[in-house]
Amino acid sequence: WGWSNMEKYWRRTSTLVRPTDDHDTSCQADPDAHGYGPVQVNLAGFKNELEDHVVSTAKLLGGRFAYNRDINAGNTLGVGTILYILISTRLTHTATAYLQPAMDRSNLDVVISTRVTR
Repeated sequence: WGWSNMEKYWRRTSTLVRPTDDHDTSCQADPDAHGYGPVQVNLAGFKNELEDHVVSTAKLLGGRFAYNRDINAGNTLGVGTILYILISTRLTHTATAYLQPAMDRSNLDVVISTRVTR
């Protein structure tokens, strides 16, 4: 379950897209840490007024809570900007990325409120 084993699978799941306000994200996310999968992730289309203070303090102090440009790049320790899976007010997740496109397949049955026994 280490990053070296999981990275290739992570890259198959997510695509980093520009935030709705189209601001420069080069200091907030690492495009190389993302692949070309169907789950779209982005930064918020707005800045929290506290964010700059927290990030600058993390950069200054370092240590356990040092600034981490992108926690999806394999090192999850530190302080950084959170990525969202909300694209243009639409939540994207595994169901919208994988299940919905496959719903018309003849070999797929989706059964709800059912307990699996094996």
